[in-house]
Order: sequence, then C-alpha cells, then structure tokens
Amino acid sequence: MGPAKQFVDFVTGKDAQTVISESLGRRSVRTDVNEPEYLLDKKAIHIIYDEEAVVKENKLEWLRRFSEVFQSTLN
Repeated sequence: MGPAKQFVDFVTGKDAQTVISESLGRRSVRTDVNEPEYLLDKKAIHIIYDEEAVVKENKLEWLRRFSEVFQSTLN
C-alpha cells in the first residue's frame, strides 16, 4: 500500500473522523461518526451532484478558466 492510500485511509478512518468532528466541529465523511449538534442535518442541505460525463467533457476548459480567473486576481 502506497503512502497516499495510507493517508486517505487514516484521514477517513473512524478515529481521525471522530477527532475532526469533536475537536474541530466539522462534519464527518462517515455515517458512523456523530456530528456536532449545531450543524444542519444533512437532509436539510441542498447537495449538488455532478454528472461525471459533463465533468470529463469540460474539465480542461474549466481548469483553464479557473487558472485565468485566479491569475488575474494576482495582477
């Protein structure tokens, strides 16, 4: 197992996600970790789902545009 996979496995593991939720007050990516009570229930949040085919088709143009916008803010 490579270092990148080990890192992802660690960060998404229950222990790390519990610390993220309890200590940092953040929403967990896991369903078996309690979230802070002050966060809205996930069902109350409008989640935007992407369409993989659309993303693949537009990826290079979106990256070019992203770079263009953020580089212009530096000038």
